[in-house]
Amino acid sequence: AFPANRNTVHIGEDGSFVAYASEEGDDSAPAICISHDGGHSFVPTMLDVEGEGAGTFIPSGVLFTGATDGITWWASDLYPGEQYVLRTTDAGETWERATLPDRASDGEIELRGAFFAPDGVHGWIVGHDFDHDVPLLLRTTDGGATWEDDSGDLAAKVDEANGGRLMTGFALDAEHIWVGGR
Repeated sequence: AFPANRNTVHIGEDGSFVAYASEEGDDSAPAICISHDGGHSFVPTMLDVEGEGAGTFIPSGVLFTGATDGITWWASDLYPGEQYVLRTTDAGETWERATLPDRASDGEIELRGAFFAPDGVHGWIVGHDFDHDVPLLLRTTDGGATWEDDSGDLAAKVDEANGGRLMTGFALDAEHIWVGGR
């Protein structure tokens, strides 16, 4: 059974910058395709990810916080320990692996969606921790270079609401966020 990919497309404010997750080449390697002309042409950037699963599955999503800074991510409970979050600071020309907390770097997790506050520095990734069957919330305060587990009492709150897995979120600012799921 292969994990389902939930690919997102990022479109810049003026519509000229477009990015989406894809697979390229004969070996179906993960890539981010970038357009600077409103989608008339795209150039793929191959992602340097290793592992049995990570090296063959396209990212679950891509998100830019401005003209140059962005993240892409992938995680599936079927391939524990192979998840990744990558960050770019040069409009997608190069991508570097972000630092993840232990819970998210070696466990059976799924990363579903990401969102940032308008400052582009404070961001969150929502998902699910299958090892503990609880929602997962990762947070960055440095534009996506490093992430920490910010789940706190979220599991209890989601359980009270008869919820399950987190899938999306919205940040009004660095202190006020909403998350949603099923």
